[in-house]
Amino acid sequence: MSYTFSNLGIQCVKKKDIEEALRLREEIRVDPFKTGYSHAKQPATIDLNAVRLCFQVFLEGQQRGRFTEPLQPVVSDVIYDKKAMSDLVICKLSDACASVAGGKEIILLCEKVAKEDISVRFYEEQHGHILWEDVGEFQHSNVHKQVAISFRTPRYRTLEIEQSVMVSFGE
Repeated sequence: MSYTFSNLGIQCVKKKDIEEALRLREEIRVDPFKTGYSHAKQPATIDLNAVRLCFQVFLEGQQRGRFTEPLQPVVSDVIYDKKAMSDLVICKLSDACASVAGGKEIILLCEKVAKEDISVRFYEEQHGHILWEDVGEFQHSNVHKQVAISFRTPRYRTLEIEQSVMVSFGE
């Protein structure tokens, strides 16, 4: 048997209200995993961007109109907040090479990103050691609709190279 809930919303709990929300769940005995409520004392360990829904049915008991016989609770899969920022997912890059002189504009298409939290880091790595590292030229105004980032490449550590150099970049 299945049931569909239409127009169901999830109300977020603020970090400062976690202890009270868990106290209420303890009071009405909602503990589907039988883990207790000790995590209420450590609110920093609770991910506020993920939730599971718990459903429990009570059958009518001996007294008519009183639902006192609980069935086992059913718990949903984890539901993640789509508005929460996750790791940067790069969908497309306008160029994969640039001059050692730097200054080339690169456009990066990505999934949702917060412009306040961006830095584009270029680095050269050899045998697990960083040989060179610098950041691209970037301003908050270079983020378009939270899905595109425009930046300029930094100058490489030397302009005197005899062959192409492989560098990587990340946030």
